[in-house]
Amino acid sequence: MTEAAPFHQQSPIVFNETPAEIEVRDGFQVVLRYEHEGGGPFLVDLSHRPKWSIQDRQVSRIRPYRMDLPRVSNTCILQNGFLLLRLTEFRAHVWHLFGQSIEIPSEFPYIDITGGDALLALTGRDIPAILEKAAPLDLWQPQPPLPRRMFQGPVFDVDCILAVLEHSPVNSMLLLACGRSYGQSMAENFLGIGEGWRLRPAGERMFTKFFQNQGAL
Repeated sequence: MTEAAPFHQQSPIVFNETPAEIEVRDGFQVVLRYEHEGGGPFLVDLSHRPKWSIQDRQVSRIRPYRMDLPRVSNTCILQNGFLLLRLTEFRAHVWHLFGQSIEIPSEFPYIDITGGDALLALTGRDIPAILEKAAPLDLWQPQPPLPRRMFQGPVFDVDCILAVLEHSPVNSMLLLACGRSYGQSMAENFLGIGEGWRLRPAGERMFTKFFQNQGAL
């Protein structure tokens, strides 16, 4: 009996860099580290991370993995490796940012958008200055307690969802999601405007290091 060919998924983003370490996960070839990543700031492709959209007339009643969704629109909560984002009264997203692969429960209405959305992380001290050239949004107000802020608006004239995970004098962390077809141009535009700050692609391990430093892993 002939074995079935392995299922391969392709990220919408390709960096012109040499991978130093790769892991195959859920059909994706995930780059954990590139050669010559530099000292930051960094741009990380997270498009392979599982993502779901939830729509319901009473979306607050839905508790993915017994976690409460944010009750206020344009806020998000980081919990147990998930980022729970409340977009509108009737719509939310769930992004699984780190941890072992997991199946979403079938008892709530969700749409798997992993393959439909690109997801990028930008991290480093100079990220606010870089974002000022890309987005006409006031992203960097003083960070309130949880839930964290998120935004819906244009970046390089493309509708995006942005979530601020950290903003301090020494480091900022921002996640950006957009339609899959815009992922490559979004990454290239960021690398272009970030060249003066030495923005470089980095592997997933650079992203998870952020949570290790916070004691979340």
